[in-house]
Order: sequence, then structure tokens, then C-alpha cells
Amino acid sequence: MNIIEDGVIPGAQYIFRPITNFAAAPPTINQWYTVLEANNVLLQYLTIQHTSTDALAKVIQVRITADGTVITGSVSIPSAQWNSVFLIPFLTDMLNYQTTIIAVGYAIPWYARSMKIEIRTTGTNPQTLTASARWWTL
Repeated sequence: MNIIEDGVIPGAQYIFRPITNFAAAPPTINQWYTVLEANNVLLQYLTIQHTSTDALAKVIQVRITADGTVITGSVSIPSAQWNSVFLIPFLTDMLNYQTTIIAVGYAIPWYARSMKIEIRTTGTNPQTLTASARWWTL
């Protein structure tokens, strides 16, 4: 898995894929749902959202498997608020990454030879669990 500077192949032409949208209504609590599974992926962004019958914040977990490396993250998101997921390299070791949730609008594209993105909710009273991914392939 590489941040875009390491992952772009010089002279290669990436093919834009339609934005992948996922929705489960209602989602099953603690069940992983696949948002995207593909090879030679250049992922621009991933956004996540949920709604709940009690309108409270819920924990949303993200699991990204990129080139065999599993990256996980979780965040408590208010109902009906979109959030984006991005990678931040540790300053001391560029090979280690973590997922972090921030406000929509930030994106650090990265490339992987194989990528699987999954999400789930662990909160009670879920109505919807939604995700969108914008991506390219070679």
C-alpha cells in the first residue's frame, strides 16, 4: 500500500470508475459490509454516514485490506453526518498508516494492488449505514 507519490506508475493511465455507493437499511449490528473490492486501485476518498432511530452518535468501524495489510479505525459519528476516511503516515515510519475520520473534503489518494474496504456499525437502533468511494484502476 502506498501513498500516491509512491503508488502512481509513471506513464500509466488510470481509468476513472463510477463512484461506488453502498447502503444497508437497516444494517445488521456488528456485520461487516463490503463497500469496494478491486485490484490496482487508486482510491481518492471514502465517505461514511449512518442514521439511527434515536438520532444519537454511533460507532462506525472501517476495515481496509490493502495489499494484505489490514488497517482499521473507528469513530463515533452523529446521526446523518457525513465523514471522510483518510490515511496519515506516522512521522517516524512511512510504512505504518492508520485510518482517521475527519470532516468531508479532505482526501489523500493512495494506491494498492489489491484493496477491500469494509464498514460496520456497533451502535444500537441503526436505520442506515452508507458509504461512497471514488476510485480509479489501471
